[in-house]
Parts: sequence; C-alpha cells; structure tokens
Amino acid sequence: MAAERRDVGGAYRARRSHPADVSTATLTVTDPAGATATTTVGVTVVAAPAMDVAGLTVTGVRNSSSKATGTAVVTVRDASGNAIAGAAVTGKWYLGTKLLSTRTVTTGAAGTATSSSGAIRASAGQVLKYCVTGLVLSGRTWNTSIFAPTTATD
Repeated sequence: MAAERRDVGGAYRARRSHPADVSTATLTVTDPAGATATTTVGVTVVAAPAMDVAGLTVTGVRNSSSKATGTAVVTVRDASGNAIAGAAVTGKWYLGTKLLSTRTVTTGAAGTATSSSGAIRASAGQVLKYCVTGLVLSGRTWNTSIFAPTTATD
C-alpha cells in the first residue's frame, strides 16, 4: 500500500508503510513560538476475536386449541468452542412466511440465550421459524462461517 499522510490539525497520522496489520503513526506538534516536536510509533492492528451461533433449537408448545408459544435457544461460541457471555442476539420469529416479531436477548455465562415468540395463533401444519439476524458484543465480530445454521423451525 502506498504511504498516506493526512494533516489533522497540524499533526500527521496513519502513514502506512508496513503490511495491512501494522501502521506507523507520526505526530508533529508545533507550539505558538514555532518550535516543533515529532514522535513516531508503530501500531499493530489486531482483528477482534470472532464468534458465531454454535447451536440453535426451536420448540413449539401448544397452549390451547388455537394458541402456541415458540422457544428458541441460541448458543454462541468462539472459534475454539468457548462460551460467549453478554452477546446480544437478535432474531426474527415467523409463522410460515409472515414476520411475527423481532426480539433481542443476551447470552448468559453458558453462552446461551432464550427467545420466546410469545403466544401466537397457529393452525395445525403451520411452520414456526426463528432466524438469527444479529449477533453483537463489543470487542468481537460475528463470523458466520464458523458454525451453521442460523435458522431453525419447529
């Protein structure tokens, strides 16, 4: 990558002269009398550790002759299989192709989060589906290629 130099209020930053994961930052400060001082440091950019949905189960329970409730249990792990606590899992509930709701739940210490569809009016033969649409935790990235799938039905 070609070197880049950007003027930021009298200082220069992000002069890249190394591979993509290492940058050189140079700061030049000028005081009111015109005296300057410069320092340069190497900055290593480290990718945030990845996480993904490692397990997803959906079960439906009929509460009455016309109402049912769906429960989705989402398990979140890192690439080594370690449980991820505190991740916000957003998912959408569908009955057939009709969107019922969007809900966000948080994983606990075991890396699992449970989402409920709430009571829904369902007929025999209808398919209840839950699809994970978001996975967020500060300092982590969602890498959807670690595990699969992110949609389950009952």
